[in-house]
Amino acid sequence: MAVNGISSSSQPLMQIFTGEKYEFWSIKMETLSKSQGVWELVEAGFVDQAGSDEEAEKLKVTKKKDAKALFFIQQAVHDAMFSRISVATTSSQAWNILKKEFQGSAKVITTKLQTYRRDFETLSMKSNESVQTYLSRVSSLVNQMKSYGEDISEETIVAKVLRSLTPKFEHIVATIEESHDLSDYSFDELMSSLQTHEESLLRLHEKNEEKAFQVKGESIHQKDKLESFSNRGRDSGGFRGRGHRRGQGRGRDRGGSNEEKKTRTFLCNYCRKPGHKEAYCWQKQKDENNQASFAEKYDHEKVSMVEKCLMVACGDNETRLWHLRYGHLNVNGLKLLSQKEMIFGLPKVENLDFCESCVYGKQSKKVFPVGKSWRASVCLDRMSWIYFLKFKSETFENFKKFKSFVERQSGCRIKTLRTNRGGEFMSNEFISFCEENGIHRELTTPYTPEQNGVAERKNRTVVEMGRSMMHSRGVPKCFWAEAVATHS
Repeated sequence: MAVNGISSSSQPLMQIFTGEKYEFWSIKMETLSKSQGVWELVEAGFVDQAGSDEEAEKLKVTKKKDAKALFFIQQAVHDAMFSRISVATTSSQAWNILKKEFQGSAKVITTKLQTYRRDFETLSMKSNESVQTYLSRVSSLVNQMKSYGEDISEETIVAKVLRSLTPKFEHIVATIEESHDLSDYSFDELMSSLQTHEESLLRLHEKNEEKAFQVKGESIHQKDKLESFSNRGRDSGGFRGRGHRRGQGRGRDRGGSNEEKKTRTFLCNYCRKPGHKEAYCWQKQKDENNQASFAEKYDHEKVSMVEKCLMVACGDNETRLWHLRYGHLNVNGLKLLSQKEMIFGLPKVENLDFCESCVYGKQSKKVFPVGKSWRASVCLDRMSWIYFLKFKSETFENFKKFKSFVERQSGCRIKTLRTNRGGEFMSNEFISFCEENGIHRELTTPYTPEQNGVAERKNRTVVEMGRSMMHSRGVPKCFWAEAVATHS
């Protein structure tokens, strides 16, 4: 079908300009004009003058092409904008009118560029923003700057993005800066790397949530089984409760209705009463308040636990007192501290009586036969940090924090990591991270902890001191983390 001699199927689609986002509309119109072969007329115009018949014929063709370009511009503006270019007789005149009004003069362009440059310098990624959204904002701002004539290189854009990312991308940023030359690293390659890293973080987060729900469900199921088992031997109504309780418990577990199951899922996991959750259980809060402060007497020693189980011990003599203060340190160690005067106020240390808590907390298997082993020729500075994990899946994230901390504080890089072959150290994320950062892995033989003797001995020392302190004070096992933290 043809309308006024123009085929509707061959007429290109054009975005209507309403007075906003002129820079994007001008780019689209420039591309459209180039595809139709009329951009030179729009940009530079033509001379309306002919001396010969041949030049007159060429001028006629040029005017026809210019009319076609003017038609495209008129069709691509809104009716409110058309009045501005209605007096224009050539495409170049119409184009320059719009350009001068919406893009401005050279002074106006300079002012707008200053604004865009300021926005580019202060641009940063938001905490809850995805990589795709942030990079789209960066690309949009860069395109606006380029539309006003700004010459900005890929290296500048890549460096800006790396500086403005959130802390969770700190490790991938360090890897990119060390393994790539930013002058040859493109914006598209950066986008691909960041999106891949973001996907791996999301997968790890989802995996941790799944494991958390799984562990929570297993704990509830085990608690139900324990209650069912404890009720098996009770009597009810003058007859043996074994068979009655067993049959009743099994019937509920296997054949309970949907309403019963739905009601049971909303039971409190602590007091087993319906209508509230464990986080709002008043009975749990009451028990925790009762356990938060208590005092107990043990062979002339007193212990008080307030809030985080702060341990203050008193003994019948100075030697025993300092033995307790230093986490049940052996007498030879106390004597060495006293002789070297390494501790101010430490009195003369005498022999210590039998300490039952030391025997309980420090008992171990017989050592392996002593053989030839390599020893360092100089004294090594050894320091240790303790991280408390709720799940083993948190090992990787805590190792990244540890790596960043020690490398920044010491000025040295981790070269070798020696661990056992536990699943928390053998995950794909952990292995890839070590390979990217050039960390050599040394894995011990299964069931051979002596191959990593330094770490195992330190772990044993920490556990023994915490266990001895807890046994000496009669502290519940739920405070083992506080005891270890007090020692460290």
